Amino acid sequence: MHTQSPATRPAPQQSRPRRITFLVLVILVPLWLLARNVFGLTEVALMWLPPEALAELLGEQDPDASTADIAAFEAHRSHYFAIGVLSWAAVLPAFAQWRRPERRVGSMQLLIAIALGSAVVYAFSGTLTEWVVEEGLLVVPIALLAAFHPRARDLLGPTGFDASMAIGAVVASVPWAVYAVVNSVRQLTASAGDPHVMPEHWATAALMGITLIAAAIIGASRADGWKLPAWIAVGGTALFAAHSLAYPGAASGLGIVWAVLAIAWAAGFAVLVVRRTAHERATA
Repeated sequence: MHTQSPATRPAPQQSRPRRITFLVLVILVPLWLLARNVFGLTEVALMWLPPEALAELLGEQDPDASTADIAAFEAHRSHYFAIGVLSWAAVLPAFAQWRRPERRVGSMQLLIAIALGSAVVYAFSGTLTEWVVEEGLLVVPIALLAAFHPRARDLLGPTGFDASMAIGAVVASVPWAVYAVVNSVRQLTASAGDPHVMPEHWATAALMGITLIAAAIIGASRADGWKLPAWIAVGGTALFAAHSLAYPGAASGLGIVWAVLAIAWAAGFAVLVVRRTAHERATA
């Protein structure tokens, strides 16, 4: 006998107040995340600019910007790029909920993972007051959206995994976990004079590593809407690795060897995503 898994089970009927609440949240939360990350979304493009072009752009935006200000901005290049990866990883799944959210379980799971990862990572690096205010602006809206989601009961339920993609996700998880731990330790142990401490950039890099792990694992699962997390894992890994090759030695950047291996992994995982997509279409 075939038993429906949580990934294919129809969404349960909801009460009218619950549906209305979700409709309001599903409009407001993505727009809030877009507004909160509008600067970060541009970073995946701006941080490719060479120092001279970046300095000229900053000078146009702020005529009073000094050479020291521009040099300080340049020192955070990889961290700003990581912010860009995180911004897209949050905004895309949020807006995916606008269309058939009952089929976007994987995207909602990634949002939950980002919220939980953010709560854990930044709790170690900020004061309690700062954490409650700053991270609450991310965690609370996502938590509300998840609570009223049409598939709320399935968001934390088991869905099974595609075997080959699960292996790929595990392969990626090990180095990204090490990356997250290393950057978390840097955030905790760096001196007060470290320019990356106050903006919590080491912690941000750690959160990017956690997010890419979550995206790969969710992408390997059999949850509805697994494709977007899978492509976020591919795109985020490939772009950050390529940026690390373009700007070697940048703070929290990948070394040359790891960057090359990361690009190779992204290419292999992309092949698995395409193959699985074709198989699902053929058997639909």
